[in-house]
Amino acid sequence: MTTEQLLAAHGLAKRFGGLVAVDGVDLAVPAGQIVGIIGPNGAGKTTLLNLLSGALRADEGTILLDGADITRRNAAQRAALGLRRTFQNIRLFGGMSVLENVVVGMHAQTRGWIAGGIVGGPRVARAEQDAFDTALAVLDALDLGTRVDHLAGSLSYGEQRRVEIARALASSPRILLLDEPAAGLNSAEKRAAAELIRTLPERYGLSVVLVEHDMDLVTHTCATVSVIEYGRPLCAGRPAEVLSDQRVIDAYLGTAVAR
Repeated sequence: MTTEQLLAAHGLAKRFGGLVAVDGVDLAVPAGQIVGIIGPNGAGKTTLLNLLSGALRADEGTILLDGADITRRNAAQRAALGLRRTFQNIRLFGGMSVLENVVVGMHAQTRGWIAGGIVGGPRVARAEQDAFDTALAVLDALDLGTRVDHLAGSLSYGEQRRVEIARALASSPRILLLDEPAAGLNSAEKRAAAELIRTLPERYGLSVVLVEHDMDLVTHTCATVSVIEYGRPLCAGRPAEVLSDQRVIDAYLGTAVAR
């Protein structure tokens, strides 16, 4: 792994009984870049994100974060090291406010004051206030400042997607794993999502791994793209190269993507 690669996976494999969901996948995520992962439904993309985040344990392969082997670290440990994610299916607490959703999502950093909340004290109060201040700043940056007191379940689908991203960003991640952030969005919301995602590395000093079906969003945000089919790597490279590759067209796109 070069010093520029913040996250690297080598030979990842995951089996569910006789089904091989991920088979020998490599992935390199340079610092400050957005790396896309595309492929047909059932190709193993979400399983790959689960392996990277620690939600699943790899049967084979290694995962390195900034050169350190985190293959056997669990999801909570990886989150504490700076790996955060969103999900294809929105996982907000609909009956809680937007602000509360973001603060609760900061548990990896704030578990000290949550545990200490029983006895209280100045340190707990300061930590709690810092958490709320951070959450408010992120929500404001994502154009959700006027929604902080609204119930998360009352927001539009696009706004709920942004709350999920805000919740992940509030914990100051080094790597952000996004699982189909444009799913269910209309055209205007997709354009807004693309602009937001494109700015994340520079604005927050992080890298992004993006699983997405919307090729317009992929081409406008990703520095490189990896394609997997039936759990196996098919090709990787710059978006223009990958999306014009005949193997990708045959396996996934059906036609060349206009750029």
